[in-house]
Amino acid sequence: MRRGGRRRLIIFLVVAAIVAALTASFIWNRPLPLREWIAPTPTVAPTATPAPVPAATPSPTVRAEVTPTAAPAKPLVFEDVDFSAVSRYSSALELRDAISAARAEFAPQMAVRLAPALGLEDFIAVLRLFDGSFNYTYGTLPPDGELCALIDLSYTPGARIARAYASGQTEGLSDKEKIVYAQAAAIISDPAFVAANIYYKERIIHDALSDRCTYWHIENARDEELEYQTAVGLFLNGRGNCMSYADSFTMLTRMAGFETHTVFGEAMDAEGRWESHAWNIIKLGGVWYAVDVTYDDLDSPPFTSSYIYMNIDKSTLSYTHRWPDGALFEPLAEVLDGAYAYNGCYPDLLRAQNPQEFQDILSGGILSDPNASSGAIGIFCDGFTISAAQVNEWMTRLRLPRAWMSIEQRVGEHQYWTFQVNE
Repeated sequence: MRRGGRRRLIIFLVVAAIVAALTASFIWNRPLPLREWIAPTPTVAPTATPAPVPAATPSPTVRAEVTPTAAPAKPLVFEDVDFSAVSRYSSALELRDAISAARAEFAPQMAVRLAPALGLEDFIAVLRLFDGSFNYTYGTLPPDGELCALIDLSYTPGARIARAYASGQTEGLSDKEKIVYAQAAAIISDPAFVAANIYYKERIIHDALSDRCTYWHIENARDEELEYQTAVGLFLNGRGNCMSYADSFTMLTRMAGFETHTVFGEAMDAEGRWESHAWNIIKLGGVWYAVDVTYDDLDSPPFTSSYIYMNIDKSTLSYTHRWPDGALFEPLAEVLDGAYAYNGCYPDLLRAQNPQEFQDILSGGILSDPNASSGAIGIFCDGFTISAAQVNEWMTRLRLPRAWMSIEQRVGEHQYWTFQVNE
């Protein structure tokens, strides 16, 4: 090869090497694609998602569950009740008796604390003994987790049934309440009831309760009859105390369209002692009156009912009843007026304004009818009283053809006599 051609070859190779070097430098130092500039997220093992904890299904009667968030050393307090100072019940039987006693005293609510051996199921089982569940709020007391509850003792199935009747919704009623609902609906849908005026409707309700029920003292109640303090006990068991009469009267009158309330206070017993009592007030013709079916239910066969406590005024009621301020809900009539049972509402309920009228009623009534095989006559003494000795003297003088029995009732200055022909 010639020198000149050789030189050109060397120059060519040098230039080619330089170009190759520059090209390689460009290729290996090019910018990375966008996805490579983003720092890759480090791979982390996924954390297992905890299974959802199902919410505890409360009893249908639980109003609210209170979980104390205070430190363990701080007492459990809700609804302004310090449960560290509340009595603790160690058995279901002890709790049952305590609730019965509280209801008999018409306590509006009751705070309870249960020994660790008793749980929520035990607590609810005791409430079910009273035919239905009271509203209650519960929580646990540190450090032992004792169950504490605040019980609303104002369970009144009669009022619940009346609300269900007004709304047409019975789904929330218990099985027993539905039975009472049907029986109560039958009373107020009877054609005779529908056709009656307001006074006779009230009387039909009054008599339906006194005819159905025998007064049941609390000490007579067996375990399965603890519902006796409600309308359910009166309708299904045929027995009850003043609370069941009042609850039943509220139920039937409200279902019939009356405005009524149950009143809690005290009343004087036959020995002159004051004891806890419940009765009603009812609105008739724009005026409120007191009604006490318990005291009108004589429960002394053959005498079943009187009406001396039917639509009475405040002053008459106060002879035998007393109540806390505000307990009456509404201002009562101040005097006995035309709504009072013996003031003309019912022709068969007779009123005497003096002793002579009393004798005239006796001599012209059913007791003097020789053909009467049965029957009764009631006389209300308006503004005077007659002794049993006087009654016996008059009855002897009349030479009645039939044997008879009598019973006397008094409320303040008013006296009521019932005479019954013996069959």
